[in-house]
Amino acid sequence: MPKSVLRALAPVGLLAAPLLLVGCTDGGGGLDLGALTGGDREVRYRCDDDRSFRVSYNGDRDRATVEAGDRTYRLSLEDRDGSRRQYGEDEVRLTVDGDEARLRIAGGRDYSGCEAA
Repeated sequence: MPKSVLRALAPVGLLAAPLLLVGCTDGGGGLDLGALTGGDREVRYRCDDDRSFRVSYNGDRDRATVEAGDRTYRLSLEDRDGSRRQYGEDEVRLTVDGDEARLRIAGGRDYSGCEAA
């Protein structure tokens, strides 16, 4: 390739390089629910005490269906702050931040120290 063409393309390469690097990092935040596209998305979380639960998020990520033990809970998005989302309904709360989650069920033992598996 002639040097004049290479010199003309050099600025384009300099501008494109940072964009390519952005695709290589997750920003350290782990799982980003907001970046998920398409229909429902299911995530399994494993907790410190070897328990686990499964969450199905709808396409808009404003609803979460939680399967924990032998129970199923349908939760709505209550709060969102950056990568942290809080879902709830009655006495059940699910807090998700990146790939970490905590599930609180009134009258039961919390699922804490949970990470996406």
